[in-house]
Amino acid sequence: MDMDLILERLGVEEGVIRRFRQEKITPDIISLMSLYDFNCLGVNDKTTIMKLRVECVCYRSNPWAHNNDSTRCRNIRFEISSIMIETLFEAGYSVKDTSIALGVSESTLFRKMGQFGLSKLAFTEIDEEELNIVVATTTTEFPTCGEEMLRKVLLQKGIKVP
Repeated sequence: MDMDLILERLGVEEGVIRRFRQEKITPDIISLMSLYDFNCLGVNDKTTIMKLRVECVCYRSNPWAHNNDSTRCRNIRFEISSIMIETLFEAGYSVKDTSIALGVSESTLFRKMGQFGLSKLAFTEIDEEELNIVVATTTTEFPTCGEEMLRKVLLQKGIKVP
């Protein structure tokens, strides 16, 4: 499968497709790329990056990764990294949506989360006074922010709260 077709199917703009072509990025390389690498190529949306990673697993050059007509993979087994799971959780995906995006069952996802020591409910240990200071500073900086934006700003600062 041609990388251009994968990118087009995901709705990536032509300029990004051109950069991928120029850098000779193949489906085999996608799983090795960092967020910085994607940003350099013009892909900044974490959800798009995850979709691209999942899609490219189906088209790697490994012969076992293809079905007979080499158009889609079936029953493929691949490694799910903690970064993949964390990225989807940070993007707001539920456990169910994350399992769908990764093409695995929820029980497989929970097993992987256990292996990596991940929890959808893991929150930052911060006392109430310190959190109030951070929230007050953030709302002063962004006076019209709502709850969702405040949560995202706190996440950028490394603070995950319920």
